[in-house]
Amino acid sequence: MPDTIQLPSTVITDIDQLQAYLQVALQLEHATLPPYLTTAYSARIEANKPAIDIIRAVGKEEMLHLTLAANLLNAVGGQPNLNAPDFVPKFPAHLPTGQNDFRVGLERLSEHAIDIFLAIERPTPPETASVVQYITRTVPIAARHVDPALLKDNDPMVPITPDGENYLLHYQIATVAHADLSDRRRETSEAGVSLLPHVMAQDGPAPITLHYWSIGEFYKAIHLGFVELCHTLGEKALFTGAKKRQVGSTAYFSGGGQSMEVTGLRSALAAIDLIAGQGEGNNSSVYDKEGEIAHYYRFDQIKKRRYYRNPDEHGGDRAGDPQGGRLAVDMDQVYPIRANAKLADYAGHPELERRALLFNGQYRRFLARLTRAFNGEPELLDAKFYLEMFNIKDAMQALIRNPIPGTAENAAPTFEMDKFIDEDETSEATHGMESTTEDRLENFLQLSVQLCGITHFDLTGTGYGKDYFATVEEIVGTPLMQRLLDAFVGLPPTPAPASFQAAILNHPEFGPVARNIIKLWYTATWFQLPTTWRDNFGARARDQSHVPYPYAYAKSLLGPAVGAHPAGAKPSGHQSWALPPMPLPVPEECL
Repeated sequence: MPDTIQLPSTVITDIDQLQAYLQVALQLEHATLPPYLTTAYSARIEANKPAIDIIRAVGKEEMLHLTLAANLLNAVGGQPNLNAPDFVPKFPAHLPTGQNDFRVGLERLSEHAIDIFLAIERPTPPETASVVQYITRTVPIAARHVDPALLKDNDPMVPITPDGENYLLHYQIATVAHADLSDRRRETSEAGVSLLPHVMAQDGPAPITLHYWSIGEFYKAIHLGFVELCHTLGEKALFTGAKKRQVGSTAYFSGGGQSMEVTGLRSALAAIDLIAGQGEGNNSSVYDKEGEIAHYYRFDQIKKRRYYRNPDEHGGDRAGDPQGGRLAVDMDQVYPIRANAKLADYAGHPELERRALLFNGQYRRFLARLTRAFNGEPELLDAKFYLEMFNIKDAMQALIRNPIPGTAENAAPTFEMDKFIDEDETSEATHGMESTTEDRLENFLQLSVQLCGITHFDLTGTGYGKDYFATVEEIVGTPLMQRLLDAFVGLPPTPAPASFQAAILNHPEFGPVARNIIKLWYTATWFQLPTTWRDNFGARARDQSHVPYPYAYAKSLLGPAVGAHPAGAKPSGHQSWALPPMPLPVPEECL
């Protein structure tokens, strides 16, 4: 960059520009959720629970950041809009990392996915980055606007020093000139698909474009914008938003932390500090002022296969050098989902296509409910809202666990918000889907459909179809399993209840096994076969009451059958006890 460049002294000059930046902040905080959740739910929980827990915990905090960004926008008279046509990016999307641009996609758990997550949460640049140009500003701030907690932070986002009875804020906002961008990031910017806004600086007679080095630098610009507009306009003129539009801690709470209302400069800066502190962290410190590990370093744990230690024990660890216990990750134990799946990938497979469209409609309703909650109806963040979040998880997992026929890949949500079916999935009967699994496994699943009254898609969507098939066959033996399946296949495609009962449930050999299959699906438990059955048909060594797969309980069918979640496995939300049970239709294929 030429030495003659005249950097701007500030970047946000009026309320309209601040509102535009905050709407972008909403979009940025949400943009990471589909990639994080898709990757987390692509992993098999038995082998990757620690990694799944880390990614989901970050996702919960991104939801908190989304809420705080909405509070910031509402505080200055804006209107959060999560249903704007371009709010959900088309994946793969583009995000900046210094001079370069990188693509954020929807993909399975892999080294590549974790590298992308690290790039998303990248800390601010080291001072040695040669192409960095800093927008430098020192701004006074009254003591009443400073949260005392910020003064205890040894490494704040914006350094603060005493100035008599008040303080000074020292801004250094890292940018990089358009000419110094990599070819890919320059092309992304010129094509207008970058999510971050740019800044204009003066280089001789012609202005040039500067780009924020990272998302953290973008938030520094918002921080500076609040402080300077408060100086020029006055706090009362800046914070004109109605208090009833704020989502406080009583209306929103999740594992990601508590929300806070933004009613003035002090709370605005505290909210920005929380968003940035939980996210990037910095190059020298792993922990925020609360002793929590920043998002970047949480993902670094997955990358390094080792935990960072608690800072209260041994003083914590240096950035990039975790010394805690081993973190088990098996990148091979994942569902082989198609990366950045599109509806077009499901052409010719009507049930997959329909489920993907239903998911998109479900996600649109979720964003619409959030938009209403952020625009004066915070009471909508109730038990039904949290139940809907769990329903979204279940719908994602059901897609991820179903193969795309004729390929070696599984399906995945597409998040194409312009392609959807806007209806409640439970309001319409569903139909079986094609399968490319082995005939005997397929026949076992079809038998389970008749036994359990659950669709083929939903049984496969639990992720335990193959496991349960293997469990039953291992216990009763292949010959008996084959005879049971042959008896079922010999029935008409839609057998009358009486004929099905006579051939399967009332059969002296098949009946107890079939009833155990029902109990296995509904309770995730194999119960020992009756004594009379063992006496007549022979005892099996593995025929003991046991739980074959500990994590299967959360996917057992008993909870959904009564309109609830498995106790202790899936919290259904605050005050969910007050909601009436949901009516559950019988799938058409089971009638």
